[in-house]
Amino acid sequence: MLMGDLGADVIKLEMPGTGDESRYWGPPFATYMSSNRNKRSAEVDLHTEEGRNICLDLIRNADVLVENFRPGTMKRFKLDYETVAKIKPDLIYCSISAYGQTGPMSHRPGIDLMVQAVSGLMSQTGEPDGRAMKAGGPIADIVGGFSAVVSIMASLMERRETGRGRYIDIAMLDALMMVLNQQIVTYTATGKPYARVGNAHPLMAPYESFPASDREFVMAVTNEKAWK
Repeated sequence: MLMGDLGADVIKLEMPGTGDESRYWGPPFATYMSSNRNKRSAEVDLHTEEGRNICLDLIRNADVLVENFRPGTMKRFKLDYETVAKIKPDLIYCSISAYGQTGPMSHRPGIDLMVQAVSGLMSQTGEPDGRAMKAGGPIADIVGGFSAVVSIMASLMERRETGRGRYIDIAMLDALMMVLNQQIVTYTATGKPYARVGNAHPLMAPYESFPASDREFVMAVTNEKAWK
């Protein structure tokens, strides 16, 4: 979606007959509609030799390939980076998964809610004495996508200098570690877990939401000058 917004010609491959399963999540089908603007789609069954050949034909004329399967799936389709780089050496190939292509959790499936839990983001969200809560939006999906786009753009710039392609391994868990960098640094510096503070801030006040007579409001004061 982001690359399409920036002007890329995006071709999305979908399963014949059914397509992207989020097409059926509705009404109002907001999941599919909110993420699929600026895309063209084609029905391709990668389980078949015909589908694989169609994909390879598209790759020959592409700058970037993005895939979001569980690690190992593209290798079973014979469409992994090592294979396709032989026919398109300057291809930027980006894999997005929950926990990355290597490591002890790489084989596990994972979607946004799971990654929010594993990362610790949920432990930081909510009232101090309440349950851990997920963020209001699918932040692991979104930040993972942003991380992918930044990496792809950097790789395209690199390719202009070297003429070579690159393989990019994006883990949604890694992306949420970036969101939690303040909490991680606090823990490594003090050895104490970062306390859940609801809408407040552990270092600044007033920096939270307040109930008023007519509605709730927020005040975020970061220094003495702003307070005055």
